[in-house]
Amino acid sequence: MAEVRELAERYGHIAFVRFIDGSTGIMQPYILGEWDSALDRANAFTRAVEEGSPHYHAAAAYSRRGLIEMARGDDAAALKDSARALELARQVGDPQILLPVLLESALVYTETGDRSRAIALFDETVGYLRELPDMGFAISFTHTIAWLARVFGREAEVEPIFSAETVESRWLRVAETILAGDLRGAAEMLADMNVPAFEAFYRLRAAEALVGEGRRAEADEQLGPALAFYRSVGATRYVREGEALLAASA
Repeated sequence: MAEVRELAERYGHIAFVRFIDGSTGIMQPYILGEWDSALDRANAFTRAVEEGSPHYHAAAAYSRRGLIEMARGDDAAALKDSARALELARQVGDPQILLPVLLESALVYTETGDRSRAIALFDETVGYLRELPDMGFAISFTHTIAWLARVFGREAEVEPIFSAETVESRWLRVAETILAGDLRGAAEMLADMNVPAFEAFYRLRAAEALVGEGRRAEADEQLGPALAFYRSVGATRYVREGEALLAASA
């Protein structure tokens, strides 16, 4: 990504520089756990948008900033950014932008306790997916589809969408593993893919399930790396959750 951006800047393809800055320029450091960098980039991008320079990726920038704000316990800012992201994504209408924003916003609403709003966004996502000939870019967000389906008890609606997909993808294999309830297995797969932000989330959720089953030692194995990641990025919401589970497993 860095090399492509440098080449685009060197040869004066400024439009593509900005395209990168609003997409992988924010998403990559978010996934890799460089959240301060991701937040700085999202702030810079959204500031340019608000100063009168709109962009195709504006919705994505607001949405990823909302994920960080939510994880760091700033619910008001996260909800505001998610609402703005949804507004902009619907204006664009392209599934490549709209579907990820719908899913990320649904996750923000789920984590902040607005289940009805989250379900409405999940329903909208499933409706779009049923109309598409294939998932396209949204396949890299199938793990979130699978997780929300489990949270809402909607696995049966998502299974046919996954099984109809013809593209071979590790993302889809992770999603199918989550849909089947093997959160620990999904986390291991994500670790192999080097996406620690997602790995940590499913380790935390695996630990939650294991504590509920009374499997304390196994839960602690998942909590260790999850808490290490969340402490490193200042994700106070998930640190609190993890520490509460750690106490429950003691």
